[in-house]
Amino acid sequence: MTGNKPLIIAVIAMVAILVTVFTVWSGDQEEAVAAPPESKVTICHRTGPTFGYGPDAVTITVGERAVPAHLAHGDTLGACP
Repeated sequence: MTGNKPLIIAVIAMVAILVTVFTVWSGDQEEAVAAPPESKVTICHRTGPTFGYGPDAVTITVGERAVPAHLAHGDTLGACP
């Protein structure tokens, strides 16, 4: 039995490592909560060289976080006229 002491220690160490790994992977930590879907906003997206209404504008729907960037370059809230 004394000749197996290094083997027994190695087995105990491996079991301890496996228990630690499975504990981390098993989801004992807090469950990740999915973010709610982002609200969508309709804007009149101006395109083309004139950035005007008409054929150079198209109605699109974007995530609410994208609205400030669109407004900054001349787009307007709501559908195109």
